Amino acid sequence: MVNNEFLLLRHAKTMITNKVPVSKWNLSKEGYKVAEELTLVKEFKDLDMIISSSEKKAYLTVKPLALRDSKLVTQFSDFNELDRDSGGFLRSTEDYNLVVKRSMHELDKSFNNWEKASHALSRFSKKISELDEVFENKKILVFLMVSSSIFISPKFLIN
Repeated sequence: MVNNEFLLLRHAKTMITNKVPVSKWNLSKEGYKVAEELTLVKEFKDLDMIISSSEKKAYLTVKPLALRDSKLVTQFSDFNELDRDSGGFLRSTEDYNLVVKRSMHELDKSFNNWEKASHALSRFSKKISELDEVFENKKILVFLMVSSSIFISPKFLIN
C-alpha cells in the first residue's frame, strides 16, 4: 500500500545534440519556458518534497519550482534515463527517435548498446518503493527520465 502521493513527471523538451552525451543534454528554449510555467500548475502548490534524477535536464526542469518554494531538490541516479551514453551518437535526430521508440516498445531488448528499458523501469519502481517506506503522508514530485509515451510531459499540464 502506498503511504505517499507521488507525482511522476518527465523533463521538459531537450536540445538534442551529438556534441555531448545524452545524460548532459540541456533544455531547449521551449523546455526552459515550460519549466518556468510549471510554477503555475496548481497541483504543484503544496509539495512536501521535490526529487529529480541526477541528469541535468531533469534538474533544470524542476529548478524553477524549487526556487519558488525555497525547497532543495533531492537527486537520485536511480531515476536517470536509460543509460545511452555508451551507445555512441546516431546519425540523425530521426535515427535517435526511432531507437527511442523501439526501446520503449521492446522493453527487454537493448538497442544501440543502450540499457534495456525494463531495467530502467525496475530501477524507478524500486526507488519509489524505497521512498514510500521512508516517508509518510507526503506529496512528492518526482522528475523521472522516461519517454513521453510512459509519463506525463510538463507541456501537457500547462496547455
